[in-house]
Amino acid sequence: MNLDLFIEEINTECSMLGNPSLSIEAIKVDAEGVNSLKYKLCQNELKSCDYIKFTENKIYFIEFSDLYEQLNNLRTLSTVIRNSNISDNEKIALNRNKVIIKEPTVIKNELQSKISESLLLFQLIADNCDITEHIEKNKIFFIALCKTVIADIIMFDRILREIQKKFRTVINIEMMEYLKLENYIEANS
Repeated sequence: MNLDLFIEEINTECSMLGNPSLSIEAIKVDAEGVNSLKYKLCQNELKSCDYIKFTENKIYFIEFSDLYEQLNNLRTLSTVIRNSNISDNEKIALNRNKVIIKEPTVIKNELQSKISESLLLFQLIADNCDITEHIEKNKIFFIALCKTVIADIIMFDRILREIQKKFRTVINIEMMEYLKLENYIEANS
């Protein structure tokens, strides 16, 4: 499989900002439709990063995320359920069935899945493409935030530390605003 077919200029997918692009290219992993790398590998069900970028010394896994929007949606859902007219027993049942989950836990679990499954996808790419020169390189998973809100930064920092601890022997994990990502990659490649 020719990975060059999936290289494109990085689109941040930050819809509230008009989906700005970065002036660096990477392999688009998570695209819709039959032209997706995941689709070609028969792995559409995997949660993965948006892009993979190979440089001389590193492999960057890049995930664009609006964690703040996701957090607000989860908070709204929790509030709606708490304020609804359903009985306390039904609320307990919803909680038992993981419908009501603490917002940071939902976000942390989703990020952990994306990291794990991105690494699995990378192994599948390695098995199907000639990327042997990249296998042993230092791997960094970037969570590129569309925007930051100071009020929630401590919570996101705690989530990041917990995820870093879990994956410390496998991959480095960084979280930063998408605006800083391009400069970081250019300076550290």
